[in-house]
Amino acid sequence: SLKLLTSAASSDPTLNLELARRARILGNRVVENSAVSNATAVFEKMLSEKPQDMLARLHLAECKSMTDKIEDAEKLLLDAPERTKAISRGLSELYRYRFLQSMTTPDMIMDVNVQLLDRAYSYDPTNPKIGEEIAKLIRFSGPQVSEEMFNKLRDLVNRGTATGITHRWLAEAYLVQRQLQLALPHLKQVVTKLPLDHQSLNNLAYVTSSLDPEKNDEAIKLCERAIQIAAVAKTPNGDYFDTSGTLLMTGNDVERAITAYETAIQLLPMRVDFRRRVADAYRKLGNEKMVE
Repeated sequence: SLKLLTSAASSDPTLNLELARRARILGNRVVENSAVSNATAVFEKMLSEKPQDMLARLHLAECKSMTDKIEDAEKLLLDAPERTKAISRGLSELYRYRFLQSMTTPDMIMDVNVQLLDRAYSYDPTNPKIGEEIAKLIRFSGPQVSEEMFNKLRDLVNRGTATGITHRWLAEAYLVQRQLQLALPHLKQVVTKLPLDHQSLNNLAYVTSSLDPEKNDEAIKLCERAIQIAAVAKTPNGDYFDTSGTLLMTGNDVERAITAYETAIQLLPMRVDFRRRVADAYRKLGNEKMVE
């Protein structure tokens, strides 16, 4: 796809920015750097000829940010003759990018600069990506998340602009705290917005049955969907079969539960808890030989 886009960019130089984006995703730094350089030259020329060209300004700012010239990108957007919604979103994304850069690593968020995220929100309170970052902070218990920051996240959720990823982080945060009732609405949002998210489907199955055993059949179907989607993605997960076994035991379908547990053990043979549960299932059938 890079070859095709490279060819197209030779005819339409503005496509160099999209080429740079694709190359970054694919990890091709050589193509990325070349495309960013070409795109920068194109948009600088366009902006010098027509300073009111907001799209060229936004694209040039993105080129600057891709080469870590964040201050130059910010100045470009702040100098815009008009503060359009697109310019505000661009400024918001710049500060969100700065916030992400302030992390030590993606999983170590104790040293992030939360003020940068606050600044990102101030530029565009409707930016759904802000909610993702706040929810991630909550999930990993990084720096103390202020009530003000919580309120910003609630505002995004209440307006219906929170992304599926935001709801997923929040659901996981509540699951870690064993607050299943609070996790439930977020899990429902995730599987609606991200229907192929098999982990959230599995979590929703577990929570649904745990909160209302009468909905166990519904939970079993959700779990089956999670298993099927994971299989298609070639990422079978022993935990999903463990969930399936637990739900089937709740429905007193012991033989199918044993099959599910045995599959879970095949996928994750070191999990002692899986073996304990399948032993309990065999014991329920009176098969003490298999228990041993």
